[in-house]
Amino acid sequence: MLFINTSYESPRWSFNLTIKNYFQKGTFHSKGFPYDSVFTDYKDGGTMPTPSNLYNTNEEHYLIFEIIIAQNKQYSGTFSGEMVNEEGKVIKITEGRFDIKKNNP
Repeated sequence: MLFINTSYESPRWSFNLTIKNYFQKGTFHSKGFPYDSVFTDYKDGGTMPTPSNLYNTNEEHYLIFEIIIAQNKQYSGTFSGEMVNEEGKVIKITEGRFDIKKNNP
């Protein structure tokens, strides 16, 4: 599995992506546990996830990943889809992209 964790401080947010089949090129989804992804939007200076600012993937709202490059521990791709919070609010991601180099095995 490939875990991509990124965050930003102003405005504060964090994004954790989990990709099950990262070692090969192709298109994959993040439906359900344990391969879900999480987005947290810390509004008003908050520091803890709450039901209104924590968005997850599930069987209905999920991300589609397209792995374009998977070689020599370097991975590039795109992602799009939907995530939902506990209150039922849905966010849409339309042009996500990642380029990473994996340091550990």
